[in-house]
Amino acid sequence: MVAVREKYETADTVVIIGGSIGPRDDGYKPEQLMNSDQAEAYHSLQVNAFAASAVDMVDAVTMSYVEEAVGIARACKKAGIPSVISFTLETDGKLQNGVTLGEAIE
Repeated sequence: MVAVREKYETADTVVIIGGSIGPRDDGYKPEQLMNSDQAEAYHSLQVNAFAASAVDMVDAVTMSYVEEAVGIARACKKAGIPSVISFTLETDGKLQNGVTLGEAIE
């Protein structure tokens, strides 16, 4: 990805490298839930590896519950790397456990 960035980045085109993190369990039907402290500890290894690399940001995808997302966000903050969190929503616009996207963001 660094080679791609070097080839295509210009003064007008910024190329950002994102390190993707998925959920510990099935993002659509998780069975092993963690609290935010457990999630931070679990994901810190990968977050720290990204922070020590050429990655510009961490993107956490298919997060299905708030505590895991919070743990990743905390790990990223401690590692000094920006993060983007993406939740998996049901057709009603809520997380699987009924939490609204607005509540999850708060």
